[in-house]
Amino acid sequence: MLGLVYFGTLKTVTLILWIVALWLGLKWIKVTTISWWKIIVAGLLIVVGFQVLAGLMMPKMVAAGLPAIAGWGLMGFLYVVGTIFVVAIFFQIHGKKVVLASLPTFAPLIGMLLVITFALKPFFVDAYRIPTTSMGPTLLGNHIRAKCPECGATRYGSAWTNYISDEFFEDMDMICDNFHISQGCPPTDEAYPGDHILVSKLATPKRWDLLVFRFPRYPEHIYVMRLVGMPGETIQIEDGAVYADAQLLTLPPELEGLRYADHLADNPNPTPLWGSIDRPAKLNDGEYFVLGDFTTNASDSRLWGEREGKGANPYAVPKENIIGVATEIYWPYDRWRSFP
Repeated sequence: MLGLVYFGTLKTVTLILWIVALWLGLKWIKVTTISWWKIIVAGLLIVVGFQVLAGLMMPKMVAAGLPAIAGWGLMGFLYVVGTIFVVAIFFQIHGKKVVLASLPTFAPLIGMLLVITFALKPFFVDAYRIPTTSMGPTLLGNHIRAKCPECGATRYGSAWTNYISDEFFEDMDMICDNFHISQGCPPTDEAYPGDHILVSKLATPKRWDLLVFRFPRYPEHIYVMRLVGMPGETIQIEDGAVYADAQLLTLPPELEGLRYADHLADNPNPTPLWGSIDRPAKLNDGEYFVLGDFTTNASDSRLWGEREGKGANPYAVPKENIIGVATEIYWPYDRWRSFP
């Protein structure tokens, strides 16, 4: 529910401030009769309508390769033009007066962007876009869909910008909603957008959470994986099950059917995976072990190599690298869901 509270609060505050700002703008140009219901309806059209328009247009612009700054520049232009147009129509004012009346309404949007950038994002909540299917089917990057040959559920595989070849689709690994992994699908150029998630920076990470963190070897890269191993534990994977200090871990209901791989058939590295029976992962204080739900297609703790740092375990996520916990998918709308 974090997303509903987060976006609902931001939009409600922005709408109230916009209404007050327009009232001040109309008083500024000395409009004698001001209708509050017109101000409220105009505010709903601009604030809510702009959010809907951005939600529809931004993913399409990103998919088309338009830089984010250009996309937001275009949306800003549409916001200004739309505001002036609505104020002109609703209050029958034109020319310099409509521009002056509209000017105060730009302050709430700018102020809210500053609050999000300098207060909310650094300390409370942030948003990220999922780039890959390594956490599929729970979280998806740009992907294609097909029918699972085992259970009939929808299955997912990574999408590419350009069509590659029929052979590529024949070899593609896919995972379905019931965590069945299969290979190959009908060739297609129809791709679906990746998930956008909200991340709470105040939540205390617990086992099975979706942990968002900076990749230890390259901290500029942001990863999201399933938190499995807690500080001080020894993690081992055997026959698809995960053990912490030799005790079998029980999967939460939403992960029923998921079996983690302790070896990968096509792994060119003959060294056993971290967390396998032959190579247990012993965590120090302040270290965490993470796994991808798409277990045969995830670069998670099992596969990480050595890195610089005294006493740093290569398979571990240090506490200082943790950004927060993913709480829900907020876009696209058909993928919206909260995580326990």
